[in-house]
Amino acid sequence: MTLEIDGALSALSVAGGVHATGRGSDAAHVTTAAPDLTSIEITAAQGETLVRA
Repeated sequence: MTLEIDGALSALSVAGGVHATGRGSDAAHVTTAAPDLTSIEITAAQGETLVRA
């Protein structure tokens, strides 16, 4: 699973976090200004945890 944020986002709440388990899967791609995501557990087994473009 990859969470993709592409657009305006003022807040995000995720129960249980975002976890990428697939081979080479990134956990989150953020292409625009996004709020601070440090309060959300974001993990990736083999890819990047957070990719900002």
